Amino acid sequence: MYFDGEEHPTICGTGAEDYVGCSWGLRECYTPHQGCVLCDRENSLYSFYRWHTCDPICFDESLKVAIMQMGCGDREAAKERLGEHFVCYPTAGVRKNLCYYDRSDDYCSVAYWYQTLPTAPFPPFPTREERFKDISTHCEILKRNDV
Repeated sequence: MYFDGEEHPTICGTGAEDYVGCSWGLRECYTPHQGCVLCDRENSLYSFYRWHTCDPICFDESLKVAIMQMGCGDREAAKERLGEHFVCYPTAGVRKNLCYYDRSDDYCSVAYWYQTLPTAPFPPFPTREERFKDISTHCEILKRNDV
């Protein structure tokens, strides 16, 4: 999480599974503030949440949240699945058949915030066409690589 135009993130975690309270891989879990309500490994479908009610994220002008799409798994399986897009990063102190690799996950998100009023008007929300302009290219890449 980058606050107010920072060059480097103030909050930097170890993975989405840790962020929602499921270290070493996502699994179904439910708590009032974080959890994973859908964990379908066979189809690679997950739905998780994290509410910052007890640990609010405070910023003055801007907030950028990024999720690194890197996985750790069997080198040969990742290479077969990703084909020409496979990039392997060595793991330190881990079995030789494992590697870190760039994933091609598809994330959707929602964020809520509270602010005091009055406020300056927000810019117009992008049209549907503007929000989906690159989606067909993205879907073709996923389809071509069976990702």
